Amino acid sequence: MSDHAQPSVREFAEGLARAFGGAVLFALPLMMTMEMWWLGSYMSPYRLVVLIVLFFPVLTGLSYYIGFDETAHLGHAALHAIVAYGVAFVSTLTLLAVLNVYTSEMGWHELVGKTSVQVGPAALGALLAQAHFGSPPSHEHRRRQAGYLGHLFFMLPGALFVALTVAPTDEMPLIGYLIRNGHAIATAALSLAVLHFFMQGVGFRGHASAEAHGAGSVFLRLVVVGYALSLAVSAFLLWIFGRFDGASLASALRTTIVLALPATIGAAAARLTLDTE
Repeated sequence: MSDHAQPSVREFAEGLARAFGGAVLFALPLMMTMEMWWLGSYMSPYRLVVLIVLFFPVLTGLSYYIGFDETAHLGHAALHAIVAYGVAFVSTLTLLAVLNVYTSEMGWHELVGKTSVQVGPAALGALLAQAHFGSPPSHEHRRRQAGYLGHLFFMLPGALFVALTVAPTDEMPLIGYLIRNGHAIATAALSLAVLHFFMQGVGFRGHASAEAHGAGSVFLRLVVVGYALSLAVSAFLLWIFGRFDGASLASALRTTIVLALPATIGAAAARLTLDTE
């Protein structure tokens, strides 16, 4: 093995170890959530496939900006996304078996469902761990040089990760049913305020893609668009997990606004984790 290849193999192995740690760290709360076990029993196979397929471009983008080691191009990043799925699959099988979620009475449909519904969040954690525990210097440079669309993308995994921790729970549709329109408007205003604080707030430097623009432009281009992204993520997760089934349009909208609050906090936190100065 050449001297050049040895550091690459070592870096990949270290990244893989961090990935297993991240998959456990980020996905364990969901793996210990009863609603996620139930979802695996009755969730439509079509929705499971949609969930896994739509996670893939997000994981590929994360691999491009973080990854287990150097990623030269998007094709290479896609391979890292596949590795993240593999890490998530092994981690999920191990943890759910240890927690006795699998039983001998379960059929293949239920076993596959209980595993598949957890794989996306675990794969997301496997890659987000690279940002928390260390990533190659070239990736930090790549994130630093990201443009407007890149910075918007950074909000997506953050919104997904935090929203995923509460989207499957019964409390989401319950809160959406209980609150009134005034509460929904106040929740939306609070979400916008939180996101604006993290973009231009006290104690934080201005967002990298916003430094050359005025406050009004920052609010429209980053805060409003970021909140719209959080709303879209929230609506997608609520639909995937069947939380819109049987709900009225007004209740579904209020539930989306409620879930968008933690999604927005996740998007704002990703601004600090993935954006490098």
